[in-house]
Amino acid sequence: MSNLERNFSFSKGKATFSRIETLKIDNKSVECYKYIVLFRDAANKIQLRNLWVSKDGRIVILSKPNLNPAQGYIEFIKKPIKKTSDIATFLDYIFSKFVHSSLKEDTEAFVKKISGSYRDSNRLNQNAAVLIPSAITSIFYLYYLIKYHIIGMRKAKIQKEATSAEQKLNLLLFRNQKGSENEFQEYSEMISAIKSVIAKRRTGIIIGGPPGTGKTYVLRRTLYFSKLKAEEDYAYLRGSTVSISDVYYVLFKYRNKLIVLDDFDTPLLDSDMRNLLKAATDTYPVRIITKPQEKIVRSGQSQKTTEVPDKYEFKGRIIIVTNLPMDKIEPALISRMGYITVDFPAKKMYELIQKMFKYMRSDVPLEVKQEVFDFLMQLKKKYPKLRMDFRVFSNTLDLRVAFPKNWKAITEKILVSSRGG
Repeated sequence: MSNLERNFSFSKGKATFSRIETLKIDNKSVECYKYIVLFRDAANKIQLRNLWVSKDGRIVILSKPNLNPAQGYIEFIKKPIKKTSDIATFLDYIFSKFVHSSLKEDTEAFVKKISGSYRDSNRLNQNAAVLIPSAITSIFYLYYLIKYHIIGMRKAKIQKEATSAEQKLNLLLFRNQKGSENEFQEYSEMISAIKSVIAKRRTGIIIGGPPGTGKTYVLRRTLYFSKLKAEEDYAYLRGSTVSISDVYYVLFKYRNKLIVLDDFDTPLLDSDMRNLLKAATDTYPVRIITKPQEKIVRSGQSQKTTEVPDKYEFKGRIIIVTNLPMDKIEPALISRMGYITVDFPAKKMYELIQKMFKYMRSDVPLEVKQEVFDFLMQLKKKYPKLRMDFRVFSNTLDLRVAFPKNWKAITEKILVSSRGG
């Protein structure tokens, strides 16, 4: 098998080797390797092109699937192509001039953009290349179009299921609430800041404080009662280990919407990530985001990142939820977004937990919740260093339901080993 008789990928997509075909070029029969080239354009739509490379590696023909080579465009290459990586480099060069510019450009337009670094002569007459008829061509077109249509349908189904799950979770959490409950007055500053972002009066807000203080719950609740729907109105990205390429992609995909970055501790310690977020939340009338090329390459550029332009305008808003205190976050980012601290003295936290009993695990009787609370207060006296918060209470309540006979012993062991005595 020749080095050219194989599939390969390039930054914008991939090429599948089809077969060897004989073309008529300048009245001569030329054997060529034919490939089916698939890539995603800037609108994330799958595009297909046919590619032929002559066996001597000096001729490349590119055409749309509904055209034969006679209607495509041909280039003579100065340096012969000897392996698939050479073709990949050539395609990267071409598609970088086309995919992220105007989507209305056709093959002719982007071929004309190629500089003399690859071109050795002007395009031949459109009738110079004539494909020897082959009925198999149509079969390949049909196969790949059906294949990628099915993949697209599967991705759409997964996305729809994820959106549905997010909406079901919100409904489960807040269906018995009205949105005006007095118990949430303790979070009035946080709720006010979130609503100002929703109303586009500010580009973002950082919500910080210790874990277990109700930050994520109150944020979700505020979005829910503001009539915002997951995916339609906002995107939710959770995780301290997300890469800068993941965030860059999300910022582009939801560039006109609200984006929530939850559990966002480690990323905020990265200078490139902070620079990206500063550009997205700047106070200028127009906010331009530029791809941090070197950092993305080091972190492993994903295919979805290659589908995003190197520069775009961001019109969205960002809410960051983190456990980092204010003094651990860059002042320049805080000056753009602001910072709200959600934390309570121990006594106030105990009061809040008791007030929120009715909103936690509606399937569990209030007397059981009180039993769990009383036990945790006993542990607090026994182990003064233990921190009592919503997360501790919720986890202990789950243990009480799952292990009704020995939940106390399990709870004590877990809390003492994880939080110290």
